[in-house]
Amino acid sequence: MKSRQKDDDQDQFQRGQELGAVMARLQGHDKEIMTLRTGQTQISSDLVALKLSTQELAGAALSAAKTVEQTAKAATDARLATAAALKEAKDRDAETLRVAAITSKATWSPFQKMLLVLTTLTGLGILFLTWLHG
Repeated sequence: MKSRQKDDDQDQFQRGQELGAVMARLQGHDKEIMTLRTGQTQISSDLVALKLSTQELAGAALSAAKTVEQTAKAATDARLATAAALKEAKDRDAETLRVAAITSKATWSPFQKMLLVLTTLTGLGILFLTWLHG
């Protein structure tokens, strides 16, 4: 009976040792799992930060594109306004030149010249008579 008890004790000791080795391995695995979870949490945080950075960059790019579009529109509007002002100035200058050309070509007809001389002489004659009788 002692030998059977000794065998049972030996078996229990053997099983205890094996169980202890398994437990030690499991504790090592638990540490590794915790390390992996910590790493996964860090990776997850990094991905969230990367996503936010990407969204900020996309927003900045969109804002820059809108600014470029608005600047281009303002430049186009300025060019159109300048072109309209130049056309208006050119038309005004052309009208001024046309009026000047018409005015420079105006001449007095012989009848108009004779009428002017007669009116002037009549006016001078009236002044002279008024001075004599005056």
